[in-house]
Amino acid sequence: MKTINGLVRAITRQPSKRYLAYMLSPQWERVRNEHLFRCDYVCEICRQAKACQVHHTTYVRLGYELPQDLCAVCVRCHHNIHCSIFTPANDNQLSLPLADTGTS
Repeated sequence: MKTINGLVRAITRQPSKRYLAYMLSPQWERVRNEHLFRCDYVCEICRQAKACQVHHTTYVRLGYELPQDLCAVCVRCHHNIHCSIFTPANDNQLSLPLADTGTS
């Protein structure tokens, strides 16, 4: 039973194909870079470290994000978000594993 529960958790934590395709798209690269620029490359959470990643606070408008749907974050704060150290903004955050590529 323990193995089955672990497998179910692993499967449900995988991002969708649509999400992965979008994260690799030129459109996301543009949106991501514009948001980092708008925030002056400063982490919107700790306000100390350099922001090099952009986190979605909601996925309702995936591909059509508004600025308030995004949060420029440093690697540490992004990791903390996905490890649920911060209170999640929504349930979607719990289903997206953190990638340490610096491009998410």
